[in-house]
Amino acid sequence: MKKIEKCLRSQLLQATPFILALATVWIVGCDQLPNRTVTGKHFWFLGVIVLMSASVFIYCLFDRKTYRFSSQDIFVLSFCVSGLTVTQFHNGSLSAKSLILLLSLPLYFCFRYTLQDNRKRRNFLILFFLITGLAEALWGLAQLYGFCRSYHNLYPVTGSFFNPGPYAGYLAIVAPIATYYCLCDRRVYLRNRNIRYLPFYIRSGLSMLTLASIFIILPSTMSRAAWIAAIFGSVWVFWVYYRRKRNSPINVGRVVAGNRKYIFICLICILFAGV
Repeated sequence: MKKIEKCLRSQLLQATPFILALATVWIVGCDQLPNRTVTGKHFWFLGVIVLMSASVFIYCLFDRKTYRFSSQDIFVLSFCVSGLTVTQFHNGSLSAKSLILLLSLPLYFCFRYTLQDNRKRRNFLILFFLITGLAEALWGLAQLYGFCRSYHNLYPVTGSFFNPGPYAGYLAIVAPIATYYCLCDRRVYLRNRNIRYLPFYIRSGLSMLTLASIFIILPSTMSRAAWIAAIFGSVWVFWVYYRRKRNSPINVGRVVAGNRKYIFICLICILFAGV
């Protein structure tokens, strides 16, 4: 038991810089900063990049494992380079958003290098990512019912952001991930109750609570794009999950016939989102 606790503490300590990076979404600067919900996140993100780069460098010195390139690395690199090129071409200079895009590259490769062979650390970060989505959804609900103030005079719900656009976009990103773990951990409930399945119970319960909170608060953000993205992302996760589970090509007619009620609910939600 002590060995397990020591291992968990070690993994949590090594994952701390990455947890701080994911916590950027919660940062709201002091009142003296202009547009503090944006500026505060920028300063925090810059500090986290420095801390993460230093920690990964130290980790490389002791671990010395090789980095395995993949096609997604090339895609991310191409996306950042093209974005910086287009910005430079149109504006003639690099803006603050361009700097954030540029700093996203070391952030991405730090995540890739340290997480490529470490499942426990990935689980820590996924769990924390779901917590950020749940906290943001509850934050928005508190603003909607007047328990917290909004950060924009024209919109009642912004979360920790300046306006509902990026707030709804962030929730739309978390929703498919929560959907996946709702499906993935569902099989745990079909087994006999056992204390060794406790982490799966926690993750499953957190995923369901996060997903429900997101779909409750999303309509109040008035972002149809985020609402439709969250629905289609969750439906896509549902589709791919059952395709891999069956380990055979999908029979479209059989899938539609077996999941009519889910498809019907999704279509109704999309129609309401478009109203």
